[in-house]
Parts: sequence; C-alpha cells; structure tokens
Amino acid sequence: MGDRFRQISMEALTDWVVDELEQKDQLLGAAGTFVADPEV
Repeated sequence: MGDRFRQISMEALTDWVVDELEQKDQLLGAAGTFVADPEV
C-alpha cells in the first residue's frame, strides 16, 4: 500500500459521502444525526 494521497473529484467525494450516510447513517464513524446539547 502506498503512502501518498491521491486527489479525487468533488463529484466522487460527494457521491462517497452521500452513499456512506445513506447506507450506514454515519461518516467516518460519526453518527449522521447529531443533536447539540445547549447546556454544555
């Protein structure tokens, strides 16, 4: 495995984000729905 990052198009990034949220309801392990606690 290489240690270099490759650029991807904005369209590919957007597709990946939307697919991840639709399939798993999370992105990079963070839940898709978040409710902030104003008391914190």
